[in-house]
Amino acid sequence: MAQAEAVLTPRNPRGFHSARVDAAGRLKLPAKYQEYLKALIDKTLFATMYEGMARIYSNGSFERNLELLSEEPALLETMAKYGDMFGADVDLDPQGRITIPQSLRKLLGLEDKSVYLRFDGDVISIYSEEQHKAEQDRLLAEIEESLKAAKAKGFRL
Repeated sequence: MAQAEAVLTPRNPRGFHSARVDAAGRLKLPAKYQEYLKALIDKTLFATMYEGMARIYSNGSFERNLELLSEEPALLETMAKYGDMFGADVDLDPQGRITIPQSLRKLLGLEDKSVYLRFDGDVISIYSEEQHKAEQDRLLAEIEESLKAAKAKGFRL
């Protein structure tokens, strides 16, 4: 059974990938992202913003996140409305691009800008150049301590 699931759910791409949002708000996804998304059974993509960063939820992950809040209806409603306020369903076009909703790209200043993409689970985070640099600086400041702890747990470098 686990082997069948592995075939149905491919591993998402790793790493930060540079991309560009053009003046019309189109974001061409890297080839590996396109391959991954096309291999999924659920092709639904939802673009929105949380914590000041654009995010593209794939493979039904936005709905699964909302389900986690089902026991707190007020929280669920707030998170769903917030997602909808700044986002919308988006499609992958034949050229491998998505169009980021106009209100989202204007709010975040993403039009005609270079960005960095990173898959985390079934969510693509879109980092502005400034956000990417801040994350890089944070990781560089923490890596030595993290390397020691990881090696102690058996992480192989």
